[in-house]
Amino acid sequence: MKTIVFARSRIRTELIAQYIRDSLKSFYTDDHGIRVESYRGGYLPNERRAIEKGLRDGSIQGVVSTQRLELGIDIGGLDASVLAGFPGSIASSWQQAGRAGRRATVSLSILVAFRVSHRTNS
Repeated sequence: MKTIVFARSRIRTELIAQYIRDSLKSFYTDDHGIRVESYRGGYLPNERRAIEKGLRDGSIQGVVSTQRLELGIDIGGLDASVLAGFPGSIASSWQQAGRAGRRATVSLSILVAFRVSHRTNS
C-alpha cells in the first residue's frame, strides 16, 4: 500500500520515517526493499521533485511529510493517509486525509490522536 504519513514538525517527520524504515528493513516487494522517504521544508527543490517522482512511478512506497504535501502537488495514487496528530484545523484534516484515494479507488485515512502536555515552570 502506498502510504503518506503527515507529521506535525520536521523533527517528527524524520523520526517517524526512520522508525518506519527500521521496522521494514526485512520486507521486500518484487525483490526490492520497501522505500520510505521523508519530505519537509529544508530540502532542495530537486530533492523534493525526486521524491514526488518516486511516488508517482512506484519506486517509493511511502512518505512521511510535514504539511508541505497537503496541497497542490500531484503525488500519485496513494492508498492510505495517516495523520500523526491533529493538523490544527478541520480543513487541513480533510486535505491531508484526501491525499489518499484520489483515483476513485478504495482508500484509508487514520488520525492518530495524542495529547501534547505543556510543561510549566512552577
